[in-house]
Amino acid sequence: MAPAGEGDPNSSYTLLLDAIAPGARVLDLGCGPGSFARQLAAHGCAVTAVDVNPDHVAMTRPYCVDARVVDLERQRLEAIFPTERFDVAICADVLEHVRNPLEVLASVRRVLAPGGYVLASIPNIAHGAVRLALLEGRFDYAPFGILDDTHVRFYTRATATALLESAGYHVEAIARTTEPLFDPAAFLVPVVDRDACPADAVAIVEADPDATTLQFVLKGVPLAAAEATPPPALIADDELGVFARMQRAMREADAILRQD
Repeated sequence: MAPAGEGDPNSSYTLLLDAIAPGARVLDLGCGPGSFARQLAAHGCAVTAVDVNPDHVAMTRPYCVDARVVDLERQRLEAIFPTERFDVAICADVLEHVRNPLEVLASVRRVLAPGGYVLASIPNIAHGAVRLALLEGRFDYAPFGILDDTHVRFYTRATATALLESAGYHVEAIARTTEPLFDPAAFLVPVVDRDACPADAVAIVEADPDATTLQFVLKGVPLAAAEATPPPALIADDELGVFARMQRAMREADAILRQD
């Protein structure tokens, strides 16, 4: 997912930077070609960057005190940085690309300094344009945006929050970037024609406060070990209710069939 331009108030980079004090020791996970590392360095931060792509690490290195090639799917940060501790860890458009984000976030927690926190920007799969496109039977991957073809996981506000909580964090704050529902030039969300959509469906989607949310930017503060009681699965309460009702209905139907 490509954030908006530098200095744009509707950019996840801007929201992330606003949440970081100048001079902080920052771990930039999945740094890419160094766009955000450069802004962090200009902000006075001491940046350590990691990325699976050696070319990206080389491009980022001029802005960093340290930059390393790391595969977050296979390596643990506490092994890479056994003594270093960071004030802030940045997961800017990273968690939707990894198969086990819980393990990544747990590893991040182990390299945070006392008082440290994680900042994560995560695309919103429940954006209204995605939902209305689904009504038309469309779920088309793209090179950029919410349906980026390299995403392996998708999140809503509830499941993004549950992800951090399951990894042992308290979600202290959530900000967001936005994208209109109906933009004929959109490339970060599907293009949807308002006139082609059922009016009642449009009304339902537009009533959702997150209908125009493109990305969530979450601040997660590690819980003390005694406080951290991760749920067994990343399922929101309302989803659990649906699953429970489905299972009950299946059991009842099975009992009826057995009686016959």
